[in-house]
Amino acid sequence: MKIIQRYRRAILAPVSIVILLCGCTDLVSSRSPRFAEHPKNDTDFVSVDCERVKPFFESKNITILVDRKQATAEDIAKTTCNGMCCNRDTEEQLRHQARADFHDLIHHHSRSLQGLLATTADALRETVTMLARQSENKTLTLFDQVYRTMAVSSRPSIKALYQAMVDYVSPSNTPDSLQQPLTRDMLQERFIEFFAKLFPIAYHGAVNPRQYEQDFTEKFKTCLYETMEQIQPFGDIPIQVSKSVSKSLEATRVLVQALTLGKTVLDRTDSVLFSGTSPQQEACYAALLRMTYCPRCKGIGPSVRPCSGFCTNVMRGCLTQPASELDLAWSGYVETVERLVVAVDGRNDPLGLNAERAVRQLDTRISDAIMHAMTDGPALEEKVSIQTDS
Repeated sequence: MKIIQRYRRAILAPVSIVILLCGCTDLVSSRSPRFAEHPKNDTDFVSVDCERVKPFFESKNITILVDRKQATAEDIAKTTCNGMCCNRDTEEQLRHQARADFHDLIHHHSRSLQGLLATTADALRETVTMLARQSENKTLTLFDQVYRTMAVSSRPSIKALYQAMVDYVSPSNTPDSLQQPLTRDMLQERFIEFFAKLFPIAYHGAVNPRQYEQDFTEKFKTCLYETMEQIQPFGDIPIQVSKSVSKSLEATRVLVQALTLGKTVLDRTDSVLFSGTSPQQEACYAALLRMTYCPRCKGIGPSVRPCSGFCTNVMRGCLTQPASELDLAWSGYVETVERLVVAVDGRNDPLGLNAERAVRQLDTRISDAIMHAMTDGPALEEKVSIQTDS
């Protein structure tokens, strides 16, 4: 399906990023798990200027020490940062701030991935809806131009059939709870129902219109409707069409639901995985404090950033445990989605999962069914006669 080619990068881009995030466990474990840190006894009591970093802390609503007399060497030795501008109470506030900053960063990137998954799912739904509406218009035009005597009577059934196809990939049928009000078997029944309702109309308007100038009685219509399975006026076409369209739409529905489920999983895990107070997480928050706020406690302005190696080691340490918990499950999810994308987007479509091909051919297949009944007219009338006489 062309829509898959168009949005394939949107599907796999967030997935690739999460693979990188969740697949970094081996990389992290191959190095020292300890967080890098600055030396603790490098405070220069002479050159430290707390006034220089005061605006930075005020922007965080945190009060720092600006008078050197407020901090003694003994007090500073008890702190994590060993900086003249922060006491232990200040550092505790900064620790919470570093934790909040980290959570916000994780949440921001998670939201971006969730947005891509959600918009891709919506785009797939919209594409199927567009294809169904285009095919519906072609079918209605076909009846208006070719099967004119059947056009008015068949219109409600045609609209109901295509609406069922749209409903099949709608949000109500692809929730993250994995519930499915409209099942594949039910969709197939809608197709069989359509052809069953089409049979009396086609028999009257196309098979032998001269013999039946007046409309059938309701009793006769009901008889034709109820005996379609035995008479088989359209041959195997109703079964073939119901299976091919429902199979391809089911593949698309599963893909849409998988993307929706992935969004929900990300939404829940980014808060759960980083909400605990394990020793690993406490070490992470301490390292974040040293990396982001300790330089400010030493009077170093915000224009000076931590070196990339230090930052990388801290991030590795903070993400090791959450990544290990997510890695296997998320990698399996990604692999499954990728296989489904390839199957739905198959150019040769050996599995018959391409919804675009199946939906676009539907008007032709309906016409083929009517032509089959017309070609088999005499034999069909004999079958009808046998059924009505029995």
